[in-house]
Amino acid sequence: DTTSDLLSGDADTSSLAALIATPGTDGVISLREAITAANNQSGTDTIEFNIAGVGPHTISIASALPNLLESVIIDGSTQEAFGGDDNLAVAEITTGPEVIIDASATSEVAGLRLTGDDITVQSIGITGTNGTSVNGSGIYVSGDSATIDDVTVSDSGVVGIFVLSSSNSA
Repeated sequence: DTTSDLLSGDADTSSLAALIATPGTDGVISLREAITAANNQSGTDTIEFNIAGVGPHTISIASALPNLLESVIIDGSTQEAFGGDDNLAVAEITTGPEVIIDASATSEVAGLRLTGDDITVQSIGITGTNGTSVNGSGIYVSGDSATIDDVTVSDSGVVGIFVLSSSNSA
């Protein structure tokens, strides 16, 4: 619901359903809160986006996001304006991700770390990971059965997507 990177102390992150019911005093749900809630609940969860305003929307992270530990789908195509219509035209092309994770304020931090099994990341952008090792990859995959689809990684350090495990697809 927000580009904020906060983890509100009074938000109920015991599950995604609990977080939606009790998002905390700020009234919005950050990606950090949604990942924390998904990690605290077994079964496949879906993290969807509904950020107000004209996109693309940049989520600037100040520190590493929590590792993705459980089966989860992070689906950037759920952002209302998905399809790129709100992106600035570059050579008259307006397509691209509507949700972008920007890690440029961090050092040696992956945009997303997929350490659990059965994780899907789709239709988002990741930029500015600035790593000098695989720890600073756009996406770091060490769990089994990860699917990465329609993801744009730019301005990453040494590696855009690092896959440690063998049963993954990009």
